[in-house]
Amino acid sequence: MKSPTSAAKSSTSRSPTSSSPLFRRSTVARARAPPTSASPDDMRPLHVNNLEGLDRWARHYVIRCNIHQAQTNSGVVDFFARLDDLGDTTRLDLSDNYLGRNGLRPVLDVISTWPSCKTLSLRNTYLETRNVADIVRILGQHPGLQFLDLSHNPLYDTSGRYLLALVKKNRRIVQLNLEGTDIKESTLKKIANQVQKNLISQPVPEFVDLLDHLPPLPPSP
Repeated sequence: MKSPTSAAKSSTSRSPTSSSPLFRRSTVARARAPPTSASPDDMRPLHVNNLEGLDRWARHYVIRCNIHQAQTNSGVVDFFARLDDLGDTTRLDLSDNYLGRNGLRPVLDVISTWPSCKTLSLRNTYLETRNVADIVRILGQHPGLQFLDLSHNPLYDTSGRYLLALVKKNRRIVQLNLEGTDIKESTLKKIANQVQKNLISQPVPEFVDLLDHLPPLPPSP
């Protein structure tokens, strides 16, 4: 059985659903914007007097962008505008997006009020240690989050210590992908051990469901 924490130092790109057997095949909704060449149409300020026609989730996101002085991302606005129509969506994939210096905080604020969000991918989104601190503080009590992908971000051991605190605080997290980061192996091992404990401690129905997505055990010698 593979460790529930992906800690490989490979630079090979993998999608969250294919790199980990624990990523569930739930409804996928991607919110994308060009990672390095965002145009004014992709990254634009939308002020509180420009909210006409936006539903509650998109409105909440734009308001939080104004509060945190962050530019809105058109892909994120579009995703949140369709959230109610997407029904049983439980996953937000922001991989390869550039959200701007303050752009993650508004997204986290919205997710904190979206209890059915189970999977969040922030792969290759130029995260910094302060972003990780926000993730720990805002999502530490999230009632639904199980799968978190922070791979291929310039994260170091300070971020690793924050994330160890996160998986200890939120025992529902059973998958944390840290592939392609610069977190120390010793810290990654501690995180992996805690995530394994979280997996084992899941309620029986959810634990059995998660086991269905693990690879088969190797044959006996």
